[in-house]
Amino acid sequence: MPCWPLLLALSATGFAEPGDVPPATPSSDAPEEPATPAETAGEEAAPAPEEEAEAPVAPDETTVPDAGEPEPPTDSEDGEAPAEGAPAETDDAAEGEVPNDAQPAEAPSAKPLLEQKLDPPAMAVLKGKVLERGSGRPVAGARISSGEHTAVVKPDGTFMLPVPPGRRAVLIQSDEHLERAQMEELWPGEALTVVYRVERWAWGREVVVYGDKLREEVSRTVLTAEELKLIPGSFGDPIRALQSLPSVARPTTVEGDLIVRGAEAANTATYVDMVPVPYLFHFFVGRSVVNPSMLDDVEFFPGGMPTRFGNVTQAIVNARTGEKPIGRGIHGTVTVDLLDFSASMEGRFSEKVTWEAAVRESWVGGLVGLGTRAVAAARGNGDSVPGWAAPNYFDYSTRVRFENNNDRFTLSLFGASDAFVIHEPRDLGEEIDPDELGLPYDPTKPLYSSFHRLHGRWDRTVGDWQQSTWFALGPETEGNLFEGIGQLADGPDVGEIRAWTFLVRRDDRVDLGPRVGALRYGAEGIARPVAVRDFDEALTEADVELTRDVVLSGGAWVEWQRQWGNTWVAPGMRMSVHQFNNRFAPSGEPRLSIRQPLDENWSLTGFAGRFSQVPEPDRYAEGIGNPELKLITAWQGSVGAEGRWSSGLEININLYGTWMENLVVKDQQVVLREDGDTLYTGLSSTFTPVRGRAYGLETLVRMRPNNGWFGWVAFALSRTQRIDDEGVFAGNYDQPFAVTLVGARELPKDWRISSRVRVTSGHPYTPLHGVYMPRWDEWTAIQGTRNSERLPFFRQVDFRVDHTWTATRARWTLYLDVFNVFNHQNFFLATYDPTFQELQPTVWIPIIPTLGLEVSY
Repeated sequence: MPCWPLLLALSATGFAEPGDVPPATPSSDAPEEPATPAETAGEEAAPAPEEEAEAPVAPDETTVPDAGEPEPPTDSEDGEAPAEGAPAETDDAAEGEVPNDAQPAEAPSAKPLLEQKLDPPAMAVLKGKVLERGSGRPVAGARISSGEHTAVVKPDGTFMLPVPPGRRAVLIQSDEHLERAQMEELWPGEALTVVYRVERWAWGREVVVYGDKLREEVSRTVLTAEELKLIPGSFGDPIRALQSLPSVARPTTVEGDLIVRGAEAANTATYVDMVPVPYLFHFFVGRSVVNPSMLDDVEFFPGGMPTRFGNVTQAIVNARTGEKPIGRGIHGTVTVDLLDFSASMEGRFSEKVTWEAAVRESWVGGLVGLGTRAVAAARGNGDSVPGWAAPNYFDYSTRVRFENNNDRFTLSLFGASDAFVIHEPRDLGEEIDPDELGLPYDPTKPLYSSFHRLHGRWDRTVGDWQQSTWFALGPETEGNLFEGIGQLADGPDVGEIRAWTFLVRRDDRVDLGPRVGALRYGAEGIARPVAVRDFDEALTEADVELTRDVVLSGGAWVEWQRQWGNTWVAPGMRMSVHQFNNRFAPSGEPRLSIRQPLDENWSLTGFAGRFSQVPEPDRYAEGIGNPELKLITAWQGSVGAEGRWSSGLEININLYGTWMENLVVKDQQVVLREDGDTLYTGLSSTFTPVRGRAYGLETLVRMRPNNGWFGWVAFALSRTQRIDDEGVFAGNYDQPFAVTLVGARELPKDWRISSRVRVTSGHPYTPLHGVYMPRWDEWTAIQGTRNSERLPFFRQVDFRVDHTWTATRARWTLYLDVFNVFNHQNFFLATYDPTFQELQPTVWIPIIPTLGLEVSY
């Protein structure tokens, strides 16, 4: 019997799809992907090789080039051929969202049956990019897997994964994105070029909030920028949202100052990319000076700062930018709301050179002005412009970065400007020129500040050695013309500071091996020429008292990080030197941190150390300050426990104590002024040195984003006390009890809601007692015991709702953020009636709704 029928049957079965595997079941978290034409075709019997070679290629299919001579496929989304080596990209936004529709144009030619049995199948290659849907940014660090074969996405978003040929299930996974499953068809010895777009589960960048631990190696709490942006009452600003942590007290007004563990705001140092800045938040509105689209993460130490930080006695906030990878093309974000307009862009000059830029401008003043004019016109006063006041602010940032092998060079320019502007009532067409008044200041701007920084940085990594070198310089201005109500700003009372800052810094770290540990060492020098002008007398005369000084601060530090068994220990020493107001003040600052794991979930931590800080120049300047002020010093100690579980639950408990010497506090004293037959009673600010102590318990119970929920409960019991020659009294920011509840929920169809509830103790104040003066027939006041009374409890509920639409290359978010939803009448300042007999607390911060739109592309 002839054998050709048997050979024909065997050859027909031998050409089924090589490496055929059953489809993988996608993760429950991944969006369901509809079947591609390749998958549908795969369910039918494979045709004979001769028939498959003659089959036409569908017009919308991507041709797979031969691996030996790759031919760039056409980008079906833009209709243009990508650059050499660029992957093909299909339109994800098309029906059913089929981002990868690649099909082979031609099957490999058939081989003799015996040769197929002897030769092992050649590997196929899956390569391309993984991009974020909406923004188009590369998803660096994502994992691509098919069976036991895996690859990691590079910083530029590219990957290459060798896999056996056949119909393969491909899984794309990233910690910050939804898991995605995709079926692909691969042929022996050939390459398939694809572009995968994955959906971010938390839109925004990661913000790292370092807790009361000396450094990253001890512990850290990770919050995504999206979590912080979703916190109501923060006006969409991630840094301002830090006020919801247990160690941060509520400030006296709506400004964003961080009051950490009851210390004055001046005792918290603020940085942008390790460059000191005079302030981190805009006046009144409280948005930070760092555009949220530029923000990568935040270092926040409420205490226990590592040795690389000096000239600070309480806390550190370091806003870090420019660390994220930047992909091809130009990407950006535009945000518009009732407070301001902001825009940011980023792109590449080449493979090694990237750039970023952002700008933000407020229009609160314009809206307030239009509103007051509309009210005046409705009341029949259209011929005049009523008086009004509002904050105006502006900030900007631009950066260029060059990366080459082991080196990275960054040059950036950033800054901010603020003013609280008062517009006097006037007739239409009438203009008021402040220069005509002959005063050395602008009376229409009672509060103003600005700073600018040019910043350069060089980072180098060689093996186990890393180094960073900085330089920075720039001017700054801060002024205050509000007499007697200096609580509204940290600047001088009725005065102005003008200064320049020059900084040089070097920080090295070398890993010496597990038996020796790691060594961190470095040095820095800061020079700050300062001019302080006293406007107190200039309120009625043109005379200005001027104080000049050059503040010098420097230091050198070394820190050894070593692990013995499970115990991690980091002893360190910083030697600081300060020169200010003709005083030379050296300071030795030993610091130590310890971490001891108890089991896989719980760890104990501890810290002890010393710190020093130069008082602000306006505090010791002649006329508006106290020239007798000395160097501020502090000892800090803490012990704590941390618990972390795979379910996302985290618990942090911390006990802390602080002792401070020569701490500068602001006090308001009654001042009597006689003008003929009239007696005026006012308040004048003074700066006095005191000793201080603070102690408390902080607890944070947090659930990381899980099944559409996230939130935390922050609870603090603390006391902040000051000690002078007359005894012990409560600090200006003493807040014995504080609790904050934050919760957010992901709803169907890309809706999200979140809420925040805060309840805290009222701030202390010094009571006044009325005294009748018969000679002038006037009432005046004398002061009672310092900070012996307390304002009522503070209560506030905030709410936010937003909805997001995601296209292939853009993401739109419409949000409503409501500050103080129930309009609670929270008292911030204690004032009195004209006889000083009845307390009339000043109400501040009514309900503030903010409606905005954010577009990222």
